[in-house]
Amino acid sequence: MELIITSKRGKDLTAFCNWLTPQIQEYFINTINPKKLELANIYLNGFKLKIFNCSEDVNISVIKLLIEAINNLILKRNTKTFTIEIDPNISIGNSPAKFIDIVRLVNFGNMSLPPYPILSDTMNHFANNLQYYYNKFLEEEIS
Repeated sequence: MELIITSKRGKDLTAFCNWLTPQIQEYFINTINPKKLELANIYLNGFKLKIFNCSEDVNISVIKLLIEAINNLILKRNTKTFTIEIDPNISIGNSPAKFIDIVRLVNFGNMSLPPYPILSDTMNHFANNLQYYYNKFLEEEIS
């Protein structure tokens, strides 16, 4: 559920990763299938008092939670490795629940909820097409 980019020549890819992050966010948001999230909405709304510390009349929207999660991507950098992932420390409102936990639940499912691997599919799309996006980045840098 993360995108790892390795710089084989030790090149600083920070600018590319910063350019790529909004591309990932846009792709993710545009590929959300609300039909596949209907069960997740029902499931999470059944736990809203325990998980989210909210009142009974509040409706939990999994789509909104996923969009908020993807809008909190961070870049981690080691010597030759750049990792783009959802910030694991961001909590949902005043609750103990974290966005990454909701994303994992939706992505992998559980005994009561089938998986909808939207984040894995998104990151795999970018991993499989990294050269295309890097070339696009270079084109925009030149122009």
